[in-house]
Amino acid sequence: MEEIAWDRDDMRDILARDRRYHSRAYEFLQYVIDRLAAAKGEHAHLNATELTYGFIDIALDYFGPLAFAVVDGWGVHEGADLGELMRNLVESGRAGKDEGDRYEDFADGPDLADALKSPYSS
Repeated sequence: MEEIAWDRDDMRDILARDRRYHSRAYEFLQYVIDRLAAAKGEHAHLNATELTYGFIDIALDYFGPLAFAVVDGWGVHEGADLGELMRNLVESGRAGKDEGDRYEDFADGPDLADALKSPYSS
């Protein structure tokens, strides 16, 4: 697995408007977007479901049993938080959005705590 380029973007403009999430949450989500889009092809559109499951899968691969603790520490507790992260990335010009995309769709996804913990529960 390739390394994440942490601190490639300090997200100061986003953090000045919204301090709910750590800058690493944005960087990790951008990493997820980049990986999923590369796998899907040039100019690929990713919907909320694809991004949520991609976030979960890549977090589990990257952080293993600590995945939930890591993302929880960044302020990401549920799918709705992914929607808010996306909103901030889109509004800052770091990500795109199609006309039919809704940030609220992230709230309808899987329970992040369960999805990130269950592979390691006995």
